[in-house]
Amino acid sequence: MSDLENHRHTPRDGSWWVRDGHGIELARVCDECHDAKLAQFRPDVLDAYDTDEPIDGDGDEWDWEDAGW
Repeated sequence: MSDLENHRHTPRDGSWWVRDGHGIELARVCDECHDAKLAQFRPDVLDAYDTDEPIDGDGDEWDWEDAGW
């Protein structure tokens, strides 16, 4: 793991959140560490993607019994 993958940020330091295709925060980055941090994720997660599980909410949308849990 490179030092840039662990590069820490604080509010108002010029960094920003990179979000996946559904707006879920993946990593807080700056110009210096952007590529190193995003290398941890598949490139396609930055685009909208189909999912069969709830992303937001408390899980009421999901039928846990049908899921076999």
